[in-house]
Amino acid sequence: LTARGVLIGTRLPNGTVTAKVPVGAFRDVAGLAGLRRITAAHRVRKNLDVSTPETQATPNYWTLSSPNFVGEAGAGVIIGNVDSGIDWDNDDFKNPDGTSRILFVWDQNDAVGPNPSEYGYGTEWTQAQIDAGAPREADTDGHGTHVMGIAAGDGSSTGNGQPGDQYIGVAPRADIINVATDFSTTGVIDGVNYIFQKAADLGKDAVVNLSLGNQFGAHAGPEPFDTALDAITGAGRILVVAAGTAGGQSLHAG
Repeated sequence: LTARGVLIGTRLPNGTVTAKVPVGAFRDVAGLAGLRRITAAHRVRKNLDVSTPETQATPNYWTLSSPNFVGEAGAGVIIGNVDSGIDWDNDDFKNPDGTSRILFVWDQNDAVGPNPSEYGYGTEWTQAQIDAGAPREADTDGHGTHVMGIAAGDGSSTGNGQPGDQYIGVAPRADIINVATDFSTTGVIDGVNYIFQKAADLGKDAVVNLSLGNQFGAHAGPEPFDTALDAITGAGRILVVAAGTAGGQSLHAG
């Protein structure tokens, strides 16, 4: 594949590989021995309807002011998000000493680099670079920041005339890894795998949120997008998705 100019992304134990194939090399690649199926990446759309109260997720803390959370409050666990990006300078995502809780940001849409070592595209910034104000990544949409605020915001930057510490996420002491995706299914797979790889390198468990999706293909789990994400998960590698956004749209045949 690489000899034909193909850029390899994620490699999974079930045989799935994400890749970017030059249009001119497609027929040659399609004829390679051992290749069982090629599936084009589809676009995903952003999902977010209702959150913590609706899911009845009881946060593991008992005070309503940062930094005096009682209980684990997500400490020692990484919360990952693959979405439109994150407002990395937002106080909700900082430690009490002002340093960032965001360990890594990968912007798949930024072509400047440096790329993550495992992937040949996008730009990666480390916690030290985030603390120095270096990232070019900007969540101009706001969806990703909104989602991460629900998952891991500490409430310290509550504004717009609201009382302080009004909106606290479920895990306000968790570390954060964020991927600003290109919203292709391939990019989403790479983003989820990237977060789990980083967590494994740090010896930590991780939960990755996907408040996005699409309606392509079967809805019973056999599609490559589904099986690839399933292959990435396991002990200490949990994937959660937004649910209910399309529940009333009559999209299923049965």
